[in-house]
Amino acid sequence: RSYTIKVLSAHDNTTVDIWCNGTKESFAINEGESFIKILSNRYCAIYSNNRIMVAQFSHGQNDDDINGDPMMALVPATSHYSNKFTVSTIHNPRRSGYKHYINVVVLAEYYQPDMIYLSAGGIK
Repeated sequence: RSYTIKVLSAHDNTTVDIWCNGTKESFAINEGESFIKILSNRYCAIYSNNRIMVAQFSHGQNDDDINGDPMMALVPATSHYSNKFTVSTIHNPRRSGYKHYINVVVLAEYYQPDMIYLSAGGIK
């Protein structure tokens, strides 16, 4: 399974380090510059010495045969994380067969799958 990230810098002399499975890859970009990287690892961490914006793109089921449409999500800085969120989706009784998906981002040291709940029930 792979996904694409795009990283955009807010300042000159920005160094971006991407850690995946214990391997680091570094990029140098300036204000307004960006780079695109396809990641095939399941878990990666992105660090920077300056402010950056990170977008994650899922390729959809044509890429990995897992049900879902292509999508884009902005990845917030860890300083914007919270321990409680409410997410709403639209229910359309005239259309059947829809499934709703959500990306959950958790710091590795706090990852406890039995503590993530959906409608008061655990998720898989």
